[in-house]
Amino acid sequence: MFEHKASEKACAPQLNDVALNRKVKALQSTIKKWAHQNDLWGDCGFKTWIEHYDSPPHAQNPCVLLFCFEGNLLTLFNGYGHDPDGLIDQFRALIENSDFEWDMIDHTTIGFWGKNLGLQRAYAEMLAWRWNSSLIAPEYSLIHESIFQFFSTNDGKALRQLSPRRFEEYLDSLFQARGYRTELGPGTGDRGVDIRLYSSEMSGSILTLVQAKRYALSRPIRLEAVQALTAAVDYDDDDGPARRGLQKRGLFVTTSRFLPSAKSFAERKATHIGLIGGEDLSRLSKLAAEETWKRRAALVQPDNVMRLVKLKRNDTLEGQVFHARTGYGMIDNDFALCVKSSAGAALLCPLPKIQEGHDGCHPSGRHIPDTSIHAISSLQSDRMFMAKVKQSQRDSTTYLWGEKKLYMRWDGKPVPFDYCD
Repeated sequence: MFEHKASEKACAPQLNDVALNRKVKALQSTIKKWAHQNDLWGDCGFKTWIEHYDSPPHAQNPCVLLFCFEGNLLTLFNGYGHDPDGLIDQFRALIENSDFEWDMIDHTTIGFWGKNLGLQRAYAEMLAWRWNSSLIAPEYSLIHESIFQFFSTNDGKALRQLSPRRFEEYLDSLFQARGYRTELGPGTGDRGVDIRLYSSEMSGSILTLVQAKRYALSRPIRLEAVQALTAAVDYDDDDGPARRGLQKRGLFVTTSRFLPSAKSFAERKATHIGLIGGEDLSRLSKLAAEETWKRRAALVQPDNVMRLVKLKRNDTLEGQVFHARTGYGMIDNDFALCVKSSAGAALLCPLPKIQEGHDGCHPSGRHIPDTSIHAISSLQSDRMFMAKVKQSQRDSTTYLWGEKKLYMRWDGKPVPFDYCD
């Protein structure tokens, strides 16, 4: 019923975010005008993929817009009634003349994708940045390496697109991932100190005062800025009981670069001041991604998983088995084990399922998760996924949202399945 006619030609010019957003707005306007003209607009609206599914967009060819509808459009697009006016053909012709192709995602949602390779790549870059930027927080980054991996690429371009405050929050997550205890400043009135880092070294306990500058490459850091950080370290008077006796250092972090005079000054103050420029920051992000991945891989080692399963407690998500009802036109089930959690996120590893009972022909029956030693020994770190921790608005029930599925704590009882459409 629905056809795709994607051009094989890639767009020659580089499209910026303004141009990409303008194309989406034009598509929305075209669809809305057509719907109004045909008295179809009731119970309709547009959403982005991230807004609707709260999930990452496709890495190569992301959906750039969702058209959600009920009422007359639901009847029209699902073929429940006659179409004497040829409205489906009209809609197809409208989209054919745009920069996009379309398809039904489900019976109430149409998705739109870039029509050629150039658009697909441009939207993939823009939407990947939006998704990863939304996850800049220790509760997400400490259990998933993809955020650091994303910001380690593109020669720092993605970091330079962040707001100054978002950049500070990213650095806070980055240093936590590297093992520091951190204190993120208020963002304003911080007297030149954006983040405080605490660490222990052979020479004693260290307090590092971080100054962060999210600058373009054309705006290098000058000598005066590094000297100002030195003064901030020397005259820092925030000496609470937890900070007394600590050695103090300064660290200047930027997405840009340092002028020679600033570098020479820092070299003379090597034990007092450190510099991290754009290239160093990309390397640091890559290291954080590698270290986070190694910690993730250790989580699914059989000894650790068996410990979690045996010691599971109701006051923590870790070690708990979660269940999601799946299937479109049928009933199926997915199970996952929570192997790590933070305040707002959980790391889940899929569990195989067992048919505990069926009707003899296998189209229906009951599922339970497989938590046998064999199943646990087969768990793979590359299949783990992050889910956001949510609270029910009606009661205090905790549930997890990941990979476009709603996971609830499994109650230990077999759950039905029915493969009959």
